[in-house]
Amino acid sequence: MHEGFDITFREVIPEASIIELVIDELAHLDAAIDRHCSVVLRRSEDDEAFAAWVALDPELRGDVVHGEATGPDLHAALHRAFADLRDHALLH
Repeated sequence: MHEGFDITFREVIPEASIIELVIDELAHLDAAIDRHCSVVLRRSEDDEAFAAWVALDPELRGDVVHGEATGPDLHAALHRAFADLRDHALLH
């Protein structure tokens, strides 16, 4: 639990800047969302980029809302994954 958000990270132990980025991105989402987020960060298969997957907990929302992306570093991948998540959230 961090600043009211229940965030689960998988496959990597995040550094402080990654946690801050996730909290900032969550804070800018619609206030009606649930406050649990799962985050998976890993190197992509070609090992030249990072992959990020973020999801709002489907048990709390009733449906899966997620975003995924790759980028040259973890920060870029996370920014893109949250942009993808916002696009999916607008469709629901």
